[in-house]
Amino acid sequence: MEAGVWRSRSEAEKTTVAALLDRYAREVLSQQKGGDRELSRIRLLSEHLGQYSLLALSSSMIAQYRDMRLASISRRGTITSPQTVKHELSLLTRALKKGQHEWGMTLPAGLPTALVKMPKLPQARDRRLQGDEESRLLAECANAQNTWLLPVVRFAIETAMRAGEIVETKGKTDENGERPIQSTGLLWKHVDLNRRVALLPETKNGTARTVPLSSTAVDVLRGLPRSLDGKVFGATYEAIHLSFARACKRAS
Repeated sequence: MEAGVWRSRSEAEKTTVAALLDRYAREVLSQQKGGDRELSRIRLLSEHLGQYSLLALSSSMIAQYRDMRLASISRRGTITSPQTVKHELSLLTRALKKGQHEWGMTLPAGLPTALVKMPKLPQARDRRLQGDEESRLLAECANAQNTWLLPVVRFAIETAMRAGEIVETKGKTDENGERPIQSTGLLWKHVDLNRRVALLPETKNGTARTVPLSSTAVDVLRGLPRSLDGKVFGATYEAIHLSFARACKRAS
């Protein structure tokens, strides 16, 4: 104290992990685009680590949480992926940093998550269409019952846009049993066929960007009917995903 380097740990001692995560959700996630998607991770972390004070939280506790989650079964009946667990630990790290840097919660040995090894991720996919695969795939898309599949696939190949930027996607089921719309997909009001560009006002990283449209992409759009709701493609991600999976199987 005489040297002026002492810092009180009382705030970290009386604050639980659950309280920290709750405050982080209210003050930080609520202001972020897509922050509501982190709430399920907040609940999981609070359920397993929430009773501990920040002062008592250790790297061994977090490592045990990591191993438990990696061995758990998801709602879909599959093993929880390493990427999912990495997202959860990263969220905990961000909340701890916020508490330490801005909310006066001094941790005695820095961030306990910094000492925990992140789950090893599988090798990234690097699949490319080869030989006549594209023509076979497009032929099967044309034969699909879902008439939106072929234009969606052709447009995706030409623009490299994400699924949520092209068609409507929905988030996870909420407490009311409903699935809120996460993205509307591409809208006609954001398409300029004369300039051959499509505007994406809200992308995954939160910034707007303009996508150039090739001649093929423009031809695809010109051949589509105009819907009253303003959406370019009248299909949802789920419907396209199922139909595309069937087309790939037929084309293989």
